[in-house]
Parts: sequence; C-alpha cells; structure tokens
Amino acid sequence: MTVGIVGAGQLGRMLALAGYPLGLDFLCLDPARDAPAGQVAPLLHGAFTDRGLLTRLVRACEVVTFDWENVPVAELAAAARRHRGRIRPPLAALATGQDRVAEKRLFERLGIPTTRWRAVSSRAELTRALADAVALQQPPRAGMVRPKLRYAHQGGMNPPVIVIHGSALGAIPQTYRRFLEHFFVDVFQLQGTPLRIQFKTGANPYAGSAVRRKPRRSK
Repeated sequence: MTVGIVGAGQLGRMLALAGYPLGLDFLCLDPARDAPAGQVAPLLHGAFTDRGLLTRLVRACEVVTFDWENVPVAELAAAARRHRGRIRPPLAALATGQDRVAEKRLFERLGIPTTRWRAVSSRAELTRALADAVALQQPPRAGMVRPKLRYAHQGGMNPPVIVIHGSALGAIPQTYRRFLEHFFVDVFQLQGTPLRIQFKTGANPYAGSAVRRKPRRSK
C-alpha cells in the first residue's frame, strides 16, 4: 500500500521510516526540493495548492495524510472528491486544527482540559480594551513625558501575549504593566491564564540628528 503525505518535513520523514518495516510505500508532496522526507521517499515538488500534483498524489496512493496542519483544505478536498481519495485523518480534523477557536471548543465538548481562553476577533477589540484601561487609569508620567498607548494586537497564544504599541513605553513601570495584565484578564475572562504584556515603541526617525534651525535675519 502506498501512503501519500502532503508535506515532507521531519514528521513526514519519521512516518515513512516507521512505515517501511510494515511494508508500506510513500509518496510526498512539498514545495521544498530539499524537504527532509524527500531523502527517504519519492517527492513531488510543487505547491500544496497545485491541482495537478494533488491529483497525481491522490490517484497514486491508497490513502493520503499530511504532516502539518496548514495544508489547504479546499484543494485537498477537491482532489479527494474527484478521484474518491481516502484522507486520514479526515478533512474535518484538518480544518479544526487550523482554527484555534474551533479546536478549543471541540476540546471542551470532548471534556479535554484547556487553559481559560476567549476568542478575540480583531485588533480593534484589543485596542478598545486598551483604551478602556487607559481611561480607567493613565500610565504615570516619567518626568515631563507621559507614555502614550496607541493600539494593541495579539502577539502569541500559549501563553497569550498582547503587544501594545505607542511612544515612551520604556518608562512604564512594572506596577502599570501588572495593572494592564489584570485588566485584560478580567475583560476577556482569562482568570488563571498567565497573560503577558509586551511594549513596542516606534523608532523616532529624527533620533540622533540635530535639528537645523534657519538663521534669523537681522533687521
């Protein structure tokens, strides 16, 4: 039996090496010519969205799998429908693995423990929460300067990281950072989750250069 693998990375290589003692053959598809699994199995070189190559893979193999979760679902589903290909795990599992919210909801339905989480649909939602936090308590001044917190976006998921952009953020004390962390945890109902805040300040294009003044004309 020949197993097709969409993706020829390290997992694909390990799958092939584990399958050969069982009498299995393998055929891989990957955009990288030097993909690791290509060293131990035949490799179709091309994009994961290439319909011709997906068709060749499905038709040449009794079953097709994938070695990572970011394989395009639509193209693989179309090739499987046209040629009655067997995809394992099923495409529903692949689609769920590409959607972190759907993945968490599935775990909850199955009773699999997860950290506390909440879906954030846009950067605007995080920025509105940031504005509410600043309205409640502004960052303290550092001398004559008060840090400006302009917008926020997600920077990581495990643990969740919120990246805040603005100016003079290096002057923000740890006490205010903790205030923001607690505020976001409360707003998004993430109690018990180790949320982290990162600050990023845009570079000043005039930093390090003297400001040239025009000489005053004498009357």
